[in-house]
Amino acid sequence: MKYKSIYIYIPLIIFGCRNPETPQTISINENTKISKELPLVEDKKFNQLFEYVGGTPYEFFEVDTGMYIFDIKAKENKIIHFFSFGEQEIIKSMINKGNGLYESFSPKTTNIKNEIMTIHDFSMKKIIELKLNSDESVREVKLPNYFNEVKIINKSSLIGNGSLNSNKKFQIINLSNGEIMEEFGDYLNIPENLITETLKQYFQFTSTTNPDGSKIASGYRWHDQIEIFNLESKKSFAIKLPTLINNLFALQIDPSGRYSLERGGEIQHCFMNISSTENYIYGLFSGKKDFEENAFFGRHVYVYDWEGNPIKQINLDRDVMTISVSPDDKRLYAFDIDTSEVLFIDL
Repeated sequence: MKYKSIYIYIPLIIFGCRNPETPQTISINENTKISKELPLVEDKKFNQLFEYVGGTPYEFFEVDTGMYIFDIKAKENKIIHFFSFGEQEIIKSMINKGNGLYESFSPKTTNIKNEIMTIHDFSMKKIIELKLNSDESVREVKLPNYFNEVKIINKSSLIGNGSLNSNKKFQIINLSNGEIMEEFGDYLNIPENLITETLKQYFQFTSTTNPDGSKIASGYRWHDQIEIFNLESKKSFAIKLPTLINNLFALQIDPSGRYSLERGGEIQHCFMNISSTENYIYGLFSGKKDFEENAFFGRHVYVYDWEGNPIKQINLDRDVMTISVSPDDKRLYAFDIDTSEVLFIDL
């Protein structure tokens, strides 16, 4: 049976209704595709791949013979571990947790492009570069300021977001010296009394690039939207989910006359994590209110292609913090913090 999806292209305008002081027009992207439905909904149950005690795996990168594990808690003081599918165990570990050279004290994000892995340390404001075919080959790149995320996009460039020094969404960073080469991405109708720090809190997102580094997709924490940028043309559009969540009321005027983001109460978490392959974008979605248990975790995965077409919704059997998908779109990986299990589902 074939299913049809209905889209409406409109400039997305968010209307506040609980606080007369909230800005009446503020939005992510003027080209917003409103998804009325997803063509397929699947319920999936996780299987255990192996036990992982002593750390907190945040991302998994499957390769031919196994997977690289990015561990933000650092099992046995190592941040990167390699699990062999053949031997069914971790066979090597790399990058110490610490504040020294080639160490990471606050590992935040990582990714792999062209056999190069980068680890972003947000508090030390640096990138550690590791060549996977030569584990001893590492170097550091100092960043010019704070970024929420920094990832490699090609052999010469990084892309960062969440900078508190700019109202732009993204900065292109020179991989050799850490200098900002370009920045782009505007929010619409931002009032003067919405300062950069609050703007970045309210529009916080996590991002993922496609394998060749030509596109980047973002899932917004407080907005049920995925945004896709073409990194060559800088053209972009957003997809609003059928969940129709509106957290605009959480922007409140504080005693100084500026907007602040008021947490708690009815504000709902949206995208907690996002992963991608050459074909698809996978967004881990919460939908829980801020005071609810496990609000920072999700059990729904929304799948779209890079053109913004809806593919399916996957309902998981438990809450997880992050997801990672194999390059061939055949497996989705996650970690259960409560049971210390690395999990998978076959897609």
